[in-house]
Amino acid sequence: MRREIIFIILIVVGISFSGCSMLGGSKASGTSQGTVKQSGASVKATGTTVAHYTMNQTYSRGDIVKEFDYDRIGKVVLDYDPKTDSYKYASVIYDEFGRLFYLDSSGTESSKRDIFETKYPFKGGHVENPDTLGIMKREYKEKYKAGQIVSKKDNSYEGVLILRYDYSNDQYTYTPASKQYGQWSYDLNEKNTDSRTSLESRYTKSESTVKLI
Repeated sequence: MRREIIFIILIVVGISFSGCSMLGGSKASGTSQGTVKQSGASVKATGTTVAHYTMNQTYSRGDIVKEFDYDRIGKVVLDYDPKTDSYKYASVIYDEFGRLFYLDSSGTESSKRDIFETKYPFKGGHVENPDTLGIMKREYKEKYKAGQIVSKKDNSYEGVLILRYDYSNDQYTYTPASKQYGQWSYDLNEKNTDSRTSLESRYTKSESTVKLI
């Protein structure tokens, strides 16, 4: 009888130790899952920080960009400011020998990145140090700027909208414009060219200014 009692006690003690071991295993597993979760949160935070400082600009300092691929005139990128998302640039021109110069000493300009990249989609080259470029003096200067509507002296209802001026060819690109009920209408898909001297001699009166992209 004494042996049976001892045997039963040993069985109870064994079951108790087994239960404790199982509970301990569950706690260890729960701790491991918590560590993985923390790691995931950390990665997510890091990703957010990196995305905040991502630079999306297409051009960098020294890039020569143009409105049209065949242009001899363009802009040289001098700097990009991520805080304002803007480019700083200056006008440049290629001479007949392919050498690059600043176009006169007209100074620098700035523009929002999206506007600048839309207007100047073609990259025409790159210079390592824009500060080393020489200056080409203008032989002539245009009277009108892109966006101006000009008319003839004796007719204020018919005129042209200036789309651009190409210094290298000394000519304007324009579209006809007409005034009806106090509003100017024009078709930006209709484009014509004329020499600077010819257009400025025929259209002498500035009527209005519109914003072109």
